[in-house]
Amino acid sequence: MNLLPQLSSLKAKVILEDIASESNCEALDPKENFKVEGIFYVPTGGQIIKDESLSILRKDILEKAKEYGYPSTSPKSFLDFEFEVAKILSKWPHLWIDEKPSGESFRNEFWSYLSIVLMPDIVTWRWGFPSDGEPTKSWSVRFIGGGRNAFQRIFRRILSLDRGSSHEDRYGLIRDLKEDDFSNILERTSLGSNSRIAIPLAEEYLAMRQRRKDIKASYQLKIYREATKDLRSYGVVQSLDVMYLEDLQKLISEVFMNREDEVLREIEESKTGLVSSAKSLIKKVIKR
Repeated sequence: MNLLPQLSSLKAKVILEDIASESNCEALDPKENFKVEGIFYVPTGGQIIKDESLSILRKDILEKAKEYGYPSTSPKSFLDFEFEVAKILSKWPHLWIDEKPSGESFRNEFWSYLSIVLMPDIVTWRWGFPSDGEPTKSWSVRFIGGGRNAFQRIFRRILSLDRGSSHEDRYGLIRDLKEDDFSNILERTSLGSNSRIAIPLAEEYLAMRQRRKDIKASYQLKIYREATKDLRSYGVVQSLDVMYLEDLQKLISEVFMNREDEVLREIEESKTGLVSSAKSLIKKVIKR
């Protein structure tokens, strides 16, 4: 196992002040200098990763960034770019051991290093610079390791939604879900943090959206939210992650269909109410 470089939060905040004062993402190119003061390695068994391996990761992601418009301030789809990053991270061997995430991959300090030292130019291209040249909290979280880190958030998508190398459409869920969908699924940790639950949940969400593309997105979201409330309530009395996969898929489908029927009735009632109101208004106008 390779030990990945870690960047302490104290040093990360100091470097972020320098990054925030810039205005051109290309000026932040590390130019193969991947060492800064404050880097450390966790004292566990393994060898320190070579700079060549870090350079390959940077090169692969930078090439994809350029395909999607880097360094332009009017890029192509960031969501499609992040899908490509997900595929790169899923195949970078230093994050995985026998297709399972390594202990190193869960360390927030590594993701701080990745964003602040290895690829600050790409992060600022994706998330911009603070308007006043001072790091804000909402901007800094894209660099500091955690759930909103520019690359760690993509890594979380892999952990929850990668169907595995044996699946014919391994990354299909990561490709087809929208930005808000990832938040809706992954932020409900009782469902989204376990791939065994998150995958059939995301599949049913997309299937529902396809079935009901005739209704507004707000209604689709309501179906999803109400369905996930039901699933979390069900999970209190029956642990979802120990159910047979077929039974879990059936449960998720039934919950979605029930909520779907409710929303469709609500839509129909709303239409009926509008028609009645319109008829009443017409009658009043005629009487006048």
